[in-house]
Amino acid sequence: SATWKYTMATTAAHVISKAYYEEHEADFGTSTGGLMGTGPYVYDSWISGQEIVLSKNDNYWNPDNAGYLETIVYKIIQDDTTRVNALTNGDVDFTCNTPTDMLDTLNAADNLSITDVNAPGVTFLAFNTQRAPFDDVNVRRAITAAIDLKSIADNIVKDGGREGTCMPNSDALFVSDPDFWNSYVADNPVVYDLDAAKDYLAQSAYPDGFDCVLYTSENSMRYAISLYIQDALKELGINVDIQKLGEDEHTAYQFGEIFDEDGNRDYDMIMAGWEADYPDVSSNIEVLFAGYNAGEGGSNTAVFVNDEVDALLEDGSKSMDEAQRNNDYAQVMDIANENVPYVFLMYPLRACVMSKDYTGLRMNSSWNWNMFFNEITPAQ
Repeated sequence: SATWKYTMATTAAHVISKAYYEEHEADFGTSTGGLMGTGPYVYDSWISGQEIVLSKNDNYWNPDNAGYLETIVYKIIQDDTTRVNALTNGDVDFTCNTPTDMLDTLNAADNLSITDVNAPGVTFLAFNTQRAPFDDVNVRRAITAAIDLKSIADNIVKDGGREGTCMPNSDALFVSDPDFWNSYVADNPVVYDLDAAKDYLAQSAYPDGFDCVLYTSENSMRYAISLYIQDALKELGINVDIQKLGEDEHTAYQFGEIFDEDGNRDYDMIMAGWEADYPDVSSNIEVLFAGYNAGEGGSNTAVFVNDEVDALLEDGSKSMDEAQRNNDYAQVMDIANENVPYVFLMYPLRACVMSKDYTGLRMNSSWNWNMFFNEITPAQ
C-alpha cells in the first residue's frame, strides 16, 4: 500500500484499551459507551448533540507534558452565527470550524486571534449521475461551463478560501510532486463560457432546460454559493430549487444513506465537501471517484462509476513509484474532467480562532483533526 506510511499518523492508528473496547463493543465511541485511549485527557461525559467533556489524565504516560488545562468542553454549536457570537462574547475559547463569511466580525474582536491553515479540503457540487437529467454528460458540461469559479472566489469566498480548479484538492496535497500537479492544473483550466454552456445543453436531451433540486447544508458559505449557482443556471433555462438540510440529514444524503423507490441515491445535485485524511492526492481522488465508494455509505457522492478509473486507482494505491502513481492519478483526472461528475467550487482555508487568553495550540495543514490541547498554556 503506497499510503500505509501515513496511517500511523492518522486517527486510524489511535491506541485504545482492548479490555475497555471488549467490555463496550456494542456502543464504544458513542455517548453511552464512551472510549478509553492513551491521551493526556480522559473521557468524562457526553450529552449527545450538545457537548463532550474531557478531564486531565492523572495517569498520562508523560506527566511532564500532561497539559495545563484541567477540563476541556467540546460544545456542539451547528449554527454559524451562534458560534461566532459565542467566540466574541468569550463563551467559547477556540474553534477550527469557523464560518469564513464572518471572518470580518471575528477579526474586529479584540479578544481573539486568527490563524489560517491551508486545509486539504474541497467544497464541491456533485451531480447524481444515476438520475436524469444528470446522467447526460452534456448537461453536466453545460452546468460546469456556466459556473464562474473566479466570481465565486472573488465575491463570495474572498479570504475564506481559494478558487476551485479541475482537481478535488488544492496544492496542500501536492506533496508527492508539486511541479507535476501544478502543471496539471495549469494545463487543464476550468473555463467559464456561457456560450459553450448553451451549446452543450443544446447537444443534450434537454435543450430547453429543466427543473431540479439542489441540496445544501446549513453552512452559510455553501448556501451563498448555492444562490449563485441558482442564478447562473437561469441563463440556461435550468430552474434550481435550493433546499437547505440539517447537518445530519445532509450527511445522510451525501454518503448514500437515503434512497428512492428504485434503490438509487435520492437527490439531483448536492453541495458538499471532503477533507483529506493524509497528505497525498489519492486521499481526495480515491474517496470521490472510486466505484466501490458509490454504494451505500460511500463517499462517491456523484455516483460516478468507471472501470478504467477503478483500475488506475488500484494501480496507484499499490505502486511504490511516485512518478507512476502521479501518472495513474492524472489519467483518473483526465477521465473525470471529461465526464465532470463534480464541479470543484473552492478550497476552504481553515480559520482557527482562539481567545487571546491562551497560546500554544499547533495546527497542521495536512492533519487539522489532531489538536494537541496539552500544549495550551495561559498567554503571558
